[in-house]
Amino acid sequence: ATSLRVNVDKFIKAVLEDSGERRRFERIAAIGTFARITLAGRLPETVLLRDLSQGGALFQYNNSVAAGSALAVTLPDAAGFAGATVVRSHGGMLAVSFASDPAASRHVAQALAALMHERAAA
Repeated sequence: ATSLRVNVDKFIKAVLEDSGERRRFERIAAIGTFARITLAGRLPETVLLRDLSQGGALFQYNNSVAAGSALAVTLPDAAGFAGATVVRSHGGMLAVSFASDPAASRHVAQALAALMHERAAA
């Protein structure tokens, strides 16, 4: 409940401060990259990661998930996992917002660094 309240408060603040562009972080395309998601009460699933930013991710995912659902995301080349909340699930895509705790931030930063390194090497 506390986590949901924090995310709702962030959303309301973002709406009130909306300048037209609601994304705070640059999204990085994740071509051919897979991640694992674990929704409450379900087994972990491997999904295609479409893009990633420090604030959230977009996955190709054909099942419907209610907005606000909590999940754990395990990104490639990163230790541990990041807690996240479903923002939307529509048209075969699943958009999530990452938790704002230090562990989640480190996990996402590690994965972003690996993606950027792969892009630079290509």
